[in-house]
Amino acid sequence: MRVVTSETALTYLEEDIISVENELAKLDKEIVNQPNLQAEFDQVLQYAKYILEHLPELLLDLCNPLRKATFFAAIFNKMPTYDEIKFGTHKNSPLPRGKRTVSYPDG
Repeated sequence: MRVVTSETALTYLEEDIISVENELAKLDKEIVNQPNLQAEFDQVLQYAKYILEHLPELLLDLCNPLRKATFFAAIFNKMPTYDEIKFGTHKNSPLPRGKRTVSYPDG
């Protein structure tokens, strides 16, 4: 360990230490104020579960044609035929992407 005897250097080091301690205290407060991401994730899972359990009502029984079209567009690129659905050969819409973009080979 090095020993510093200069009063000016000691003053600067003390100021740096105080500054870093203040920054750490500020970050600790920000961490405490972060939202509960697990609760938000659980809510998203509940919505997804509801949508999957009620898919026929959402896709077929809606009276509002715009909402029906929106749900269909979220699943299909184009209106599938009965045979495409039956044999699972329809092409689904691409998954939503965040900031990262990953290219998938068409297949």
